[in-house]
Amino acid sequence: MKKLFLLVVLFLCSYFAIAQKTLFTPTEWSDPNNEFYNKVSNSRKYESSNFVLYWGDKVGTNPSTYSDASLRFNPQSVADTLEYTFKRYITDLHFVSNAPTTNLGKYKIIIMMMNTWNSTDPRLEAFAQASSFSNTIGAMFVHPEATRDGGALSHEFAHTLQMMMHIQENPGNGTAFTGYDWAGPFFEGHANFMRAQAYPQWSEIDGTLTRWIQTRHFMWSSNRHHYTNFHLMYYVQEKEGFDFTRRMWAESKNEEHPLETIKRLKGFTQEQLDDYLWSYAQRQPAFDYPIQWNSQINTTSNFGMTIRKVYKSIKDNMPRYTSRQYTLLTKVAGTTDQYYTNNDWAPQDYGMNVIPLYPTCAGTQKKVTIKFKGHAEVNPTQAGWRYGFVTTKSDGTISRYSPMYNSDGEASFTLDTSTESNIFLVVSSAPKVHVNYNMDEGYPKQRRYPYELKIANAAPEGYQPAADFRSFLKTNGHLHSNGGGWVSNNATVASTVYVGPYAVVRGGTISGNARIDGYAMVDGGTISGNAVVRDNACVYNATLSSSAIVEGNAWMEGGSVGNTANIKGNAMLFAGNYGGSVVVGGDAEIGSCSTTGVYLQFPYWRNGRTDCDGKGAADSSNIDINTTFTNFTAAQMAFAATPACTNSTGTYSLSTTVTPTGSGSVSPSSGTFASGTSVTLTATAATGYQFVNWTSGTTVLGTTSSIGVSMTANQSITANFNLIQTGGTTTRIEFENLSAISGYSNLSNGISGLPSSQFSGGNGKYSGGSGVRGSAATFNGTTGNYNINVPWYDKSTAYSGTFRLVIKTGTTVKLDQSWNCNATSIGWYMKSISNVAVANGDSIEIYATRVNSAEPCILDYIEFVPNTTKKIAASKVNADFDFDLKIYPNPTEGNLTISFMQTQQEKVTVLLFDINGHKLDVITDKTYEAGKIDIPYNCGYLLKGVYFLSIQTGGNTVNKSFIKE
Repeated sequence: MKKLFLLVVLFLCSYFAIAQKTLFTPTEWSDPNNEFYNKVSNSRKYESSNFVLYWGDKVGTNPSTYSDASLRFNPQSVADTLEYTFKRYITDLHFVSNAPTTNLGKYKIIIMMMNTWNSTDPRLEAFAQASSFSNTIGAMFVHPEATRDGGALSHEFAHTLQMMMHIQENPGNGTAFTGYDWAGPFFEGHANFMRAQAYPQWSEIDGTLTRWIQTRHFMWSSNRHHYTNFHLMYYVQEKEGFDFTRRMWAESKNEEHPLETIKRLKGFTQEQLDDYLWSYAQRQPAFDYPIQWNSQINTTSNFGMTIRKVYKSIKDNMPRYTSRQYTLLTKVAGTTDQYYTNNDWAPQDYGMNVIPLYPTCAGTQKKVTIKFKGHAEVNPTQAGWRYGFVTTKSDGTISRYSPMYNSDGEASFTLDTSTESNIFLVVSSAPKVHVNYNMDEGYPKQRRYPYELKIANAAPEGYQPAADFRSFLKTNGHLHSNGGGWVSNNATVASTVYVGPYAVVRGGTISGNARIDGYAMVDGGTISGNAVVRDNACVYNATLSSSAIVEGNAWMEGGSVGNTANIKGNAMLFAGNYGGSVVVGGDAEIGSCSTTGVYLQFPYWRNGRTDCDGKGAADSSNIDINTTFTNFTAAQMAFAATPACTNSTGTYSLSTTVTPTGSGSVSPSSGTFASGTSVTLTATAATGYQFVNWTSGTTVLGTTSSIGVSMTANQSITANFNLIQTGGTTTRIEFENLSAISGYSNLSNGISGLPSSQFSGGNGKYSGGSGVRGSAATFNGTTGNYNINVPWYDKSTAYSGTFRLVIKTGTTVKLDQSWNCNATSIGWYMKSISNVAVANGDSIEIYATRVNSAEPCILDYIEFVPNTTKKIAASKVNADFDFDLKIYPNPTEGNLTISFMQTQQEKVTVLLFDINGHKLDVITDKTYEAGKIDIPYNCGYLLKGVYFLSIQTGGNTVNKSFIKE
């Protein structure tokens, strides 16, 4: 029988057949105290390939017809949505192994449809949660309303797979980021990152971006923005590929912070980690994350475009949420151009400040100069910073990045207003020593990294003319007679009320002797008496009375503040009522309280605080670990010379970068050139690489190896190269004549208790031996990209060990992957690693560890199979099988139809490749009836160029090209 496989992949991996999965019955369900005891019925169940849905007796056996629309759902529709997400996370991205020997490969994930039982047990009520049953298989607990689209389901399914990571990929104490506080905030952000892989249109939403832009100066793993910290993962995905994310979970060590995992897997020092995180922070002004879910850069559809679209919607429709998007510096008393970050704005560990600068010079080339000096005395062991400039275009997209600066000193950058609209200074904290914090340790217990700036030829945000400050808010309004601040015509503000020149009142009723001062924003509500809103506080639809004060960066949405209550710091309060002399600040988010006390943190059992517990300023929870500082003197902050508005020498600097490192060279690599000079850059590929293009930021400048650059501004240009796939042949390293790695004993030889006929090669193979052993060989194959296979045999399920494969070019680590040899049953297993660049002469190192005197596992060999996807050609491999394949319209601008003749009922798989042979999408992978088949496909997301479809039937293949215009 001939089997037709139409294969098409969007960086999705090809779908592979697995054994039918079975239903797992949790042991918990047999416990009379369990909420699901005697409540699960086969008559209220729906199964798909990878999921089983259970629901309660309230909605009956056909929940799609239930009378209450909020509880009505179609089980098949829910399962179909889940199966789509499963395909993206598992089939395409391989986040968790679905091999038949794994729990995920054996059992269907359990979905409990909550609120569908006739029961008063509150445990049967939930909206969207994930966990696991019996530490065996993942489970989701979802209300029918959470299943209407893939948003909540894809998020919770990601949590389910996080559970599976610990169950089957990385079991053990404190592994897979499980069971300790400082990794806790990673779970939610990672789940939202995963959601973007399945639904790129939700790579950002207003519910998370509003929180993020208000708190990005908090430490990266703050629990105050744990749903919103995922932009970093887009950067990691762009630089390392999606599989690095999988490795973070699968290879994390005991109680390791996610950033420590990145540091270890990348082989970074702490300083190098800080540099890496700075490069991510530098992307924030433009949300410059130019990749799609398949980790490929795409200039027409990418995560960054979606983030910018959501940001614009927030700015247009919910502008109050922009009140803390940019850092507002405090001017040092008695100076005109010296500023510092106060306690509300100083970045915490791995936090950042984004500071718009408004040049004051004439002409199109506007040079800005700053002097940076950090207050290292506040936290001398940890204190460190990274800083630099970013320019953007009028549409908010990236134009240029400056070099990174990592020490006190002066730095300059020139805004070219002929092509650029905005210039930003970005500062990120760069701890010299990593510190772990419990979740919600509290603002006083989190280290801050304050610094000072002297700024020449520009005003920072908040110091430009008042009319220009937040000017996008100022439509249909007027300047208030008392203070000169801006008031909307929709607001009612008494003449006795003071509105400062930089303050904004967008709505509401304000009376009495109230003061709206500083950069404060009021957007609705009622403010009366002697109430004050000042600094950068924001009040939305709240009631303030008496002598209440809302100040600092405080956020008050709904609710009320009365008496002498003081809301300050970075507190964020929603719909609560606060009175008496209560003080709420720090990063607190608490409920209603009028009990005298000082609340500077989110209530959490580890920090000893509960809602409205009455503890005062002297309580240990409120004692700040950050020492105070004194502003630097004018002499300390003085420039070496008066900065000019333009480059006084009439020269500009050129810097170049080669990506990936070692793939080639550029001549000249750097230099200083007179303004207007045309410099010819020439790229030369290293052996085994080919030149791809020149880029500046995300802009492609050219695709020829030589390019002319006009030096009208400082230039930072990248030459991009690709590894050449030479085809090569399969290379296998047997474990017969390996050499011991220095400092390790050679892996022990022998296959005790097993027939040698089961193994490749000659004599016995190698196992762990006592402790850690390490052996090495040299790769003698052809330089290229390879899929690596390492077969190993599990001799006993009672004992465990670890294997580690390392590939190095010289001292540079190109691959470092570990895996546990503790399978669920005795037998053969395969460790496979896809698409690894391996060069002739590379060192191949294998390490083995066993945790007891038993020999748990035995290795066989390491096999390098050429990644041959670049051999795709627009021709028929076997002329006897053409399937009457047609692609139309061809060329296409978006939609096309793939048409072919199916001679009998067969399974069809369709693969899409780019011109370089990279798989891009799996269009279909299912059985079709005999006859003419038409498969529509929207390829509008593709860049202009030539693409290929590959059709296979057993050993027969047909390939056909089409053009995307």
